[in-house]
Amino acid sequence: ILYFKGDIENYQTVKEIILFNYGYLSKYNITTLDSKNGYMIYSSAQAEVTYTTTYWNLKGGGKLICTEAYSCDTICSSGLSFMTFIDGVYEDLDLIEVIPECENINQTLSPHNLNGELLEFKFNLPQNGRDITYCLDDECLILKWKDDFFSINK
Repeated sequence: ILYFKGDIENYQTVKEIILFNYGYLSKYNITTLDSKNGYMIYSSAQAEVTYTTTYWNLKGGGKLICTEAYSCDTICSSGLSFMTFIDGVYEDLDLIEVIPECENINQTLSPHNLNGELLEFKFNLPQNGRDITYCLDDECLILKWKDDFFSINK
C-alpha cells in the first residue's frame, strides 16, 4: 500500500472510491505503454487531454516521475508536474526544484515573439534517453538531465 506523504485523509478517500466504485472514476485509453523504458501515453475518455508519464532514477535511490499534460483549446500547450517516489512515498515537487532555469525558458527561445501573441508550446518527455525537449512554436531547446535535475542546454 502506498501512502501519499502521510496524507491519510486523501488516502482514505481514494480507497473508498476504489472499494465502492463511485461513478466519477475516470477511464483512460492507453495509446503507448513501454514498460521496459517506464514510458506511457494515455488520455481520458472524458477530456481532450493527452498525458505522457515517465521517470528517471535518482542518485540517492528512488524515482523522479514526470507527467506532461497536453491539450489544445485556443492554442496547444502542455505543462509538467513532477513528483518523487522514495521508499514507498510520493511527494509533489515544484517545477523550479527540478528545472531551476524554468523561468528563463521562454526568454531563451524567441523573446521577440513574446509581444502578447499566443504561442504554442510543448514539452516532449523522452521514451528513450533522459532529456526533455521544449518547443515554443517552431523553436526547440533541450532540457538536459544531470545530477537529479534539468538545465537548459545552451
